[in-house]
Amino acid sequence: MALLLASATELGAFTSVQDARQWSGIPDPAWDAIEEQTGKMGALRVVASLPASRIAAATAAATIVTTPADPMAGTSEGQRLLTEVKRVQVGLTWRVARQKFALPDKDPEEAAAKAIEEAAAAKAAEESAAVKAAEEVAAWKR
Repeated sequence: MALLLASATELGAFTSVQDARQWSGIPDPAWDAIEEQTGKMGALRVVASLPASRIAAATAAATIVTTPADPMAGTSEGQRLLTEVKRVQVGLTWRVARQKFALPDKDPEEAAAKAIEEAAAAKAAEESAAVKAAEEVAAWKR
């Protein structure tokens, strides 16, 4: 995946979050939606410091306005989740920010999927232990 990241020349030119965003092509409304989830990330090192799971959660939850509310017409604001392309652009912005500070490259979507799998496995183990404990209590009462 390293081939998808910034070249040394491109990376050397990055001095701001805006530079990384411009490189990945993420438009303002989509990035604004991400920052509604994470808080304002004014420095590239802040972007780089976010955990992969947090950036993935932000991309999953972020919504952008598709149609503004019109109180006169009685319509509410239309929203939608980020498209897959926008999610990739957010991930690339995060990854090149990490690249700039020589942090390990990760795909935030893969990291999130792994975290979800681990949480599901832990929950299943918990539920299994609870069922076993209930069976033991029931057997003891007999």
